Amino acid sequence: MRVNELTHRLVLTLSEPSMSDSDFSKFSNWLRNGGLDQCISAAELVRQELKAVRMPSDRSDPIEPVSEQVTQAVKRLLCVESRIEPRDAVKQLIRRLGTSQGPSMLAPFSSAISKLVDQHGGSAVLSAAQQIRNEIVHQQRGSNWPLEDKQ
Repeated sequence: MRVNELTHRLVLTLSEPSMSDSDFSKFSNWLRNGGLDQCISAAELVRQELKAVRMPSDRSDPIEPVSEQVTQAVKRLLCVESRIEPRDAVKQLIRRLGTSQGPSMLAPFSSAISKLVDQHGGSAVLSAAQQIRNEIVHQQRGSNWPLEDKQ
């Protein structure tokens, strides 16, 4: 994809008619004051996760369906790294994705994630999981960082 095409997509996204002038102004200021670096860093992380999901290195079945790959990545991000119970992970994903008719809370974790992938796409589900994971991990750190304690 060419840079001009990507620029055009970004301009269209920022020109979204549903965004109020006030929100646009706040977002523009945030981007100018370092927000763009945060966006780029977040995009890089999501791209790395997507590459890991798309290019299975140690799987016996290289043609595993995307929903299964996303399910495994989401399980690792939320249940293992963030230590969230599977049911709570699904609830948080539904909330983050803004799904009005999400999967049943009684459905198995893999079925729920597959349904979310069908509704929103694998990259959106994975991106939401990455955002949730980052928020939880950064909250857990608190002030226990060695550099913060030495001051």
